[in-house]
Amino acid sequence: MDRFNWNWRSEQDVRQMLRRTAWGACLAIALFGCRSSDGLPDRWETYRNIRYGFEFPYPAGWQAVDSPENRDGAAFRNPQNQQVEIRGWASFLRVPKNSGAAAPKLAPSPTSSIRPAKPLSSKARPTQVPSQRSSSLPPANFTTEQGIQGRLQANIEAQTSSLTLVLTHDNVQYYLRGSAPSQQFDVYYRFFNYVARRYRIPMNRN
Repeated sequence: MDRFNWNWRSEQDVRQMLRRTAWGACLAIALFGCRSSDGLPDRWETYRNIRYGFEFPYPAGWQAVDSPENRDGAAFRNPQNQQVEIRGWASFLRVPKNSGAAAPKLAPSPTSSIRPAKPLSSKARPTQVPSQRSSSLPPANFTTEQGIQGRLQANIEAQTSSLTLVLTHDNVQYYLRGSAPSQQFDVYYRFFNYVARRYRIPMNRN
């Protein structure tokens, strides 16, 4: 995605937003249709990618979106709210000529179309677009249950907001993104974070 808009927001900022929403837990139960005491779905399935070997959980009953022909990833949507989606994919890093090191690039999701950036609301922070020529991503701020460090990034926009996890290992960049209407993002943030922590990648591709 040549013009992918990133609006960096720390996990602490989003947690403060969650605390301000007292009705968030009740709404989450209504949205997810869950019965577990922690407000998360009580039944899960696991998506496993054959090409890259990564996997992540998704709620049982969520609808699969058409997968790309190159088998780079998949997406699942909440049947009760089609605007809520979790999506995982991966791509090989391109190695610059005359260099033995890989230069990470932010690759677009292969299962979504590229759309112009939507205008930000007055409450949203200014959008920052990282240079694709940068030799590295911002420092890691997140660790999965598997022990892999990566970058968890929140993109807050006027209509739709998302939480994206980026992991890099063995010349492959792995992605997981959860998106929801901005009005409900504070409710789904904990759910997306839960899935991100359980995202797994192959430790040895040889």
